[in-house]
Amino acid sequence: MDGLAGGSSDSTLSYQLAYLSNDQDRQRGGGGIREFDEVVVTALRFAPTLPESPSFVTMIGSTRLNLGVSSSLAGAIASVPGIHIKDYGGTSGLKTISQRGLGAEHTLVLLNGMRVSSFQNGLVDLGLFPIGEIERIEVLHGGQSAVHGSDAIGGVVNLVTRPQTEPISAALESAFGSFGYQRIKASGGALWGDFGVRASLANERSTEDYPFLFHNGPSVEEVTRTNADFSARYGTLETFADLGPDSRLISFARAYQSDRGVGGSVLSPSSSSNARQDDEDYILQLSLRSGLGGNRVLTVGAQVHSAYQRYQDPDLRAAQAAGLDTWFKNNDHRGSVSLFTPLFDDIDITLGGELAATTASGTSMAEKFTRWHGSSFLAGKASILREQSVLKELVVYPSLRVDGFTGVSPSLSPQLALMLKFEGLNPASTDPLEPYLRASASKNFRVPTFNELYYQGGGGIGNPLLKPEYSRGFEVGGGISGSLLGRHVVDLMYFETKMTDRIVWVAAGNFGVTPRNIRSVNSTGFEVSWNWKPDNGPVSLLLGYTNLSSLKTSRETPEDPNVNTSLVYIPGETASASLDWIIPVETIGIRTLEGEVAYNYVGLRYTSEDNEGSLPAYQLVDLGLLINWGLNSWHIGTKLDVLNVFDADYQVILGYPMPMRSFRLTFSLGY
Repeated sequence: MDGLAGGSSDSTLSYQLAYLSNDQDRQRGGGGIREFDEVVVTALRFAPTLPESPSFVTMIGSTRLNLGVSSSLAGAIASVPGIHIKDYGGTSGLKTISQRGLGAEHTLVLLNGMRVSSFQNGLVDLGLFPIGEIERIEVLHGGQSAVHGSDAIGGVVNLVTRPQTEPISAALESAFGSFGYQRIKASGGALWGDFGVRASLANERSTEDYPFLFHNGPSVEEVTRTNADFSARYGTLETFADLGPDSRLISFARAYQSDRGVGGSVLSPSSSSNARQDDEDYILQLSLRSGLGGNRVLTVGAQVHSAYQRYQDPDLRAAQAAGLDTWFKNNDHRGSVSLFTPLFDDIDITLGGELAATTASGTSMAEKFTRWHGSSFLAGKASILREQSVLKELVVYPSLRVDGFTGVSPSLSPQLALMLKFEGLNPASTDPLEPYLRASASKNFRVPTFNELYYQGGGGIGNPLLKPEYSRGFEVGGGISGSLLGRHVVDLMYFETKMTDRIVWVAAGNFGVTPRNIRSVNSTGFEVSWNWKPDNGPVSLLLGYTNLSSLKTSRETPEDPNVNTSLVYIPGETASASLDWIIPVETIGIRTLEGEVAYNYVGLRYTSEDNEGSLPAYQLVDLGLLINWGLNSWHIGTKLDVLNVFDADYQVILGYPMPMRSFRLTFSLGY
């Protein structure tokens, strides 16, 4: 019962880590970040419920992913408070993340808790992560280097894959849409005693010849996007084997290949591009999770990650007479171990370490480089006060991590977080409204990328003397969870991040540009989210709002006039709202009528460092409608998605037009 036709249950380890099943989730009318029951957040070193997490966490579950109109990671997390997606247009356009007003390189992306962010350029193209095999997405807000090391300055996004949980399943899915979009996917799996396997294979393509409006002063002309086609092939294979009552061995493999046109910036109605890009990404993971008795849990993991990218532009002849043709390849091998153990009744610790070797090669590098990385960490949880008048509990979460990289000074990352839980405001209720407060302070870092250290291509040269970027951050806030005319979870968090030694590419004579540690940035703001599920109702509501200021606070040359100016392409305000419904029908073969209306507002963004140029705010409304049919054990899904319902004319990045209204129809058959 895969895909749209039913979904699958969340994974459950034999030592029972309180996951919700997808069926329970649907019965509650919840889904995604509307899941209010206890859910393990595996990107944290401990497993608290979401309202009791020491960090502000957003969970997007499988039901929410099925209802959402996007088939990629970018669209799935676009409405999360504090996140802005920098989108270069259409299915083929680059999509990167900005979290809490920082760069794409300052959010760490994990797959099943293991790093997949690129050490080559620090970026993750979110458009290259299809979500069809993702069970849930965990977004940790704020600095997390004390737990996850480099790059986790703005936060962490962890993708958790979908395991096999049913005796046998099979599904076929086909989608068609505007601008030549097509997708076909087959998946299935089975359980044999203590062994399970699940596999999927998909092909996705689109011509992306969408119309847009080109503005030239007072005149407006309709133009068609060219050279933005997209084609991808990808597959997954996941297995598990229970080795005993408290141990599970899991393997996961992913292969992804794509080729696409790079449409380039549109500067006039006749702008054209012939650039092409090929991407390949292969991941193999192994993990062993074992209960050792006494509530102790040992986790051992290993990953091999190979990434290849080739960019060709026959029209760019400044570097080569025949045009630009450049490629890079990374091979990343890493292993990790962690042990969770209670020390006393009110104190738990997790300790562990990681060892990795990453090799980089390519036409824009002078030679092949290998960088070793070693780290160790200790994370604790201590309940130091209980039942003190109105204070129900005070929990302290100290963490400390040390990271060492070849050629880079070691980095020490401490963090201290507090969680205060108070007595319920309506104690007579079986589910009282319980207020809580959170606060944390942390030191975080980002190690320079291979491009920043060793690049030697046309127009630039790397700097092997670069230091890591460092930041100090704190956040304080709170919320309330419980029942009052329905189930509520409200969160409010104020944050501040001060970054020094930020790496900027600057002019370097005949070399073109070179990177230096010369920028300071101060990012402050607050995030608000409200989840509400009415009692016995088929609907659920989510509201989110972010207000932030991300400023460049340093001069990069003595004559630099741009001090205390806003960073480019960072919106000062974002807001989102979504209304979901899951209505049981159980008649004439229809089982449920489901859907979602999603609204997103993105405020003004500056396009130049002097803040003289800007792009206006825009608003988007998306709609998804799903009918789940059924006949005995067979399930049929019919889903209609309408993106940009009101045909908004907008750009996220200057010169990169976005598609206007589009449609997508998906059919699925599952057993």
